[in-house]
Amino acid sequence: MFLEDGFAPNGYTYVAALSACTSLGAERTGKELHGRMYKTEESLNSFVTNCLVNFYGKCGLLKLARLVFDSILVPNSVTWASLISCYFHCCVQLGSGREAIELFCKLLSSGLKPSERTFSSVLGAFADVKELRVGKQIHCRIVKLGFNSFSFVCNALLDFYSKSDLFEESLKLFQEMKEHDVVSWNTLIAGCVSSGRYEEAMRFLREMLLEGFELSLYTYSSILSICGDLPAIEWGKQTHCRVLKSRFDSNVVVDSALVDMYAKCG
Repeated sequence: MFLEDGFAPNGYTYVAALSACTSLGAERTGKELHGRMYKTEESLNSFVTNCLVNFYGKCGLLKLARLVFDSILVPNSVTWASLISCYFHCCVQLGSGREAIELFCKLLSSGLKPSERTFSSVLGAFADVKELRVGKQIHCRIVKLGFNSFSFVCNALLDFYSKSDLFEESLKLFQEMKEHDVVSWNTLIAGCVSSGRYEEAMRFLREMLLEGFELSLYTYSSILSICGDLPAIEWGKQTHCRVLKSRFDSNVVVDSALVDMYAKCG
């Protein structure tokens, strides 16, 4: 409609349109917009190219995201962060954790300062490929830069240590954090469950509730994992009722945990 009315879109228009395509997963429309952009060189500024990298990455089209990135003469820190984040989000599906780490190393060698968001994204890749030594070095750099004041960065560190089977380090970090949110608690509890520390998981669950936090779908997933591993079918059934009341039963994470719990409990 915009084009049919004779209006010429500018960079801001394309950024808004690409953001909408990213949210909706509209690959075809996003590609069409990309094609139109090349006809108007002035629209291909850093904001638009960053948005393009993010669009392709979030749609799982890493090769196209990388092509756009490589076409930029001097990528800024936002562009680097967008691409690294995209590679991290595709780690599980495509096994691209190693590529995310390589990109992060190139970012460091470029002289640009990574943002707190970049550190948060890349830590997941370090956990994915079990790069413990370098991951700990990243932790030191985060503290040096003062980024440990951001709760989402500390939560990423908690997740890194938990997935790396370093529960003691995870617990120490949790205790050093000035503030905890529901993600912090869920990550700590999930770490307890994955390492078979069920009593500690229940203790932290009680503390979480006493702090006034509501159980999220990830909390229920951890509880159901405990019920299946023990096994504790009656507790599992009670948790199932709570899940239904909270209307989390349609979520794939909780649904999978329920199926797994009942299968283990026979």
